[in-house]
Amino acid sequence: MNTDPRRLLVIGIGAGDPDHLTLAAVKAISRADVFFVLGKGPEKSSLTDLRRRMLDEHASPPFRVVEAEDPWRDRAREGRSGYTAAVHDWRSRRADLYERLIRDELGPGRTGAFLVWGDPALYDSTLGILAEIEERGTVAFDTEVVPGVSSVSALAARHRITLNQVGRPVRITPARRLREEGLDDADVVVMLDAGEAFTEVADDGVWIYWGAYVGTPDEILVSGPLPDVAGRISRLRAEARARHGWIMDTYLLRTVDRPMAGGADSAADSAADGAAGSASGGSSGRAPSARPAASTPSLPGPGGKAQEAGEPGEADAEAVPVLRVADAAAAVSWYERLGFAKQGEHRSEPGLPAFTEIARGPVKLFLSEHTGDAGPGTLVYLRVGDVDAVAGEFGASVTTAPRAREVELRDPDGNRLRVGTPLE
Repeated sequence: MNTDPRRLLVIGIGAGDPDHLTLAAVKAISRADVFFVLGKGPEKSSLTDLRRRMLDEHASPPFRVVEAEDPWRDRAREGRSGYTAAVHDWRSRRADLYERLIRDELGPGRTGAFLVWGDPALYDSTLGILAEIEERGTVAFDTEVVPGVSSVSALAARHRITLNQVGRPVRITPARRLREEGLDDADVVVMLDAGEAFTEVADDGVWIYWGAYVGTPDEILVSGPLPDVAGRISRLRAEARARHGWIMDTYLLRTVDRPMAGGADSAADSAADGAAGSASGGSSGRAPSARPAASTPSLPGPGGKAQEAGEPGEADAEAVPVLRVADAAAAVSWYERLGFAKQGEHRSEPGLPAFTEIARGPVKLFLSEHTGDAGPGTLVYLRVGDVDAVAGEFGASVTTAPRAREVELRDPDGNRLRVGTPLE
């Protein structure tokens, strides 16, 4: 009889980008015999699918995947009977499930694993639940924790900012505490904000750096003065929840009484606001500098002539979205149905990846076979005169958005095209 203890790995797998898996996480995944995966209903099946893709790539056969439904959590009861008591009740029911899975599905001497989004130490219940099971003394196991890239770290990286300002603390809190306590002398990272507590912060000196589905193809980023962008974030949250059935977002609230750097609006956000033909960019998201306006440097304009920052220049620059494709020739054929035509193609040598330019009138796109040139699922917004003709070509349905009639398309490589005709 094998009396070796069971081993459990709690592995942080990042915020959603498979490339955020650390080397330690990859090695840990390869050591596990059994993976425990909790489903959260059909609307979040994509999260389970992503875990399975990670296992297909990194797990060492033979391994087993044991799936179970996560115990239902009564959010309404949390509001009625007290948040802490309701959460303890839910975690206790989760502990019952974990205990049964470990006892029945993981034999002595074997290694099981829980794949945890983000980092196991930050706003995840797995470690606390395993500690509760150990206290019960009904099943013995050893636990090893592998840290991961948290959604907070991913948010800061995507906005190109640091979490902390010099000499100023940072507080990480759930949204209910922000609503109860407001802002103090710390910048605040808020997680799990189902009720949009940021809309109740009345402070003109606060900037928000917000992100949803950070690290995934559906990522949305917005940054700017809170009073200016709060309504926009609320609208994007509602649209995203309607589209996916769920939303997971995080944001940083920061006072701006000192210079700041960074900030970015993502492709998806730019497209959602109707940036024709744009797959990246948006506002820079930089907070206002503390320097006086007179110190703003001049920028070189056309012909080397000094040009003040923000002053309109000649039309000597353009932004061209880059889309990652596996087969440029096949992609060109698909985009020809949208009215694009091939303008040129470059390969460093025969047989190497292609970089192709296509155009529809003044709108240009680059199609790149080069790994790393663009992420999967990039979103491009294209304004056209007749969206119904596009819908007919692709057999797609037209929907009415606040400012346009639109159709959603995906090219053969999964890049997203939102094609719209403005409402008159």
